[in-house]
Amino acid sequence: MKKRDVGKFMVLLVLVSIPFIEISLFKASISVNAEYSFYTFVISDWHRWVIGVNISVPKICEVGSYINLIASIKVFERGEGIRLVITNLEASISNVTVSRYVGIFHNEGEAKHGILLKIPLTSSKYSSMPPSTIESDSISISLQGYVEDVNGNRNEVRYSYSIPILLISSPSILMVYMDSMSMNPGNILTIEVKNFDILPLHKVSLALYINSEIYKVYNVDVIQPNESRTFREFLNLGPGIHTVTIKTNFTTSYGINRQHVASTQIIVKSEPKIRIYTNTSSTTFSMPIDIKGYIEPRNTYGVILEYSLNGIEWASIASIESNNSGEFTYIWRPIATGSIFLRARTLETELYREGKSNEVILNIERVKPKITISSDKTELNVGDSTKILVRIEPPMRINVKMLYRVSEEDRWNTYTAFSVDETGSASIPTQFFAKPGRYIFKAVVDETNITRYSESNEVTITVKVATPKTETSMPYQEPFEQQRFRNILIVFIALAALIAAILLFIGRRRP
Repeated sequence: MKKRDVGKFMVLLVLVSIPFIEISLFKASISVNAEYSFYTFVISDWHRWVIGVNISVPKICEVGSYINLIASIKVFERGEGIRLVITNLEASISNVTVSRYVGIFHNEGEAKHGILLKIPLTSSKYSSMPPSTIESDSISISLQGYVEDVNGNRNEVRYSYSIPILLISSPSILMVYMDSMSMNPGNILTIEVKNFDILPLHKVSLALYINSEIYKVYNVDVIQPNESRTFREFLNLGPGIHTVTIKTNFTTSYGINRQHVASTQIIVKSEPKIRIYTNTSSTTFSMPIDIKGYIEPRNTYGVILEYSLNGIEWASIASIESNNSGEFTYIWRPIATGSIFLRARTLETELYREGKSNEVILNIERVKPKITISSDKTELNVGDSTKILVRIEPPMRINVKMLYRVSEEDRWNTYTAFSVDETGSASIPTQFFAKPGRYIFKAVVDETNITRYSESNEVTITVKVATPKTETSMPYQEPFEQQRFRNILIVFIALAALIAAILLFIGRRRP
């Protein structure tokens, strides 16, 4: 199978019904009598988004009828950016193209099911097919969209694939083909009627119906063998999907009356009307703004919100969807100051052209953020460290400087510079303090094109020299058993000395 640059995929063709005639198309086995064929392909290189697409299509379709193609799309793995927008699922065969808007995907597991594309098979391309013959053709499938990042930048994505299909012509000896070409305004409908019989056809009458109502009748006395007659009609149709049907009555050379019916669709696109408004026309930088809007005719639309600094060049804010009533809402924090233009536009679909809303002008002033700092510890010993917590209101991503001074001095010194994230929070670790003293900290935001100068509260951290710990010794006390033994020994020695003295005295008294 030929490798495509637009993505890796796999194709799974499920075949049903036997007996069957097997032919080789795109290296897939096809069952002629099978009612539907099922295809699955996986797109894996849309900026790391992995998308699964399932398509079911009738195995054999009759020329003059429709191909009902049903698709479902599911996100297997979330990729880069904040959203994937599939703006168009398109199916083409011959010179007929039908498309549908798919939708917006944010996370793994999200899916769109039951996307129906109804493709008419009435093109004059098939006028060379004799009655009751089978030919092979292919439906070109195309997916288009973009991956949008947090800054509104878009990376276009596209994928295409061909699905084989079998076409069978009607057994009728008379065939009718229709082609439509869009004009501005209106449409040109080309009708071709052809006699495939070896004998002439008589009393040929073509009745043109628009949405089941008779529009015009064309009468032809005789159509010779292999002869074609062509009629062109300008149709000034209103917006919507219009069913065009040709009912042809004729008489064969044997006097048998017959009828042939062929139908197609003409889609006249309209431009939806969009209106947006905001809850305020003037605010400060980073303060939330409610953007609301509604679209008519009421339906579900893919909506792109955009802003501009000059009213000429536009950048995306977000891609959203309206509800079934055509209403939408979005909360946005301005990312610039001055005059900002807002608008909304809808994505083009099979039924609707791209629509643009009114423009809303906002006056965005510079903001003076409220800065609050605190410390985990305010009393330290020399050699210790702590953390200083910073909080910005309203939350925004801006640059902040931390200043400090010692209590005996008036001059402020730069301790560090840092950025807070979109939550407006930061945690700044301090180095260990080498000298005792009272250190005073504060945070400041400088004057910029989006902020005014602002200072935080002051936090004082006292650093001391650690006091040495002194130990008090207790008087030595002998154990009780040692003290008792010593007392007994003293008594014994005293008794021995007394006995010795008595014996010495007695010895001296003897003659």
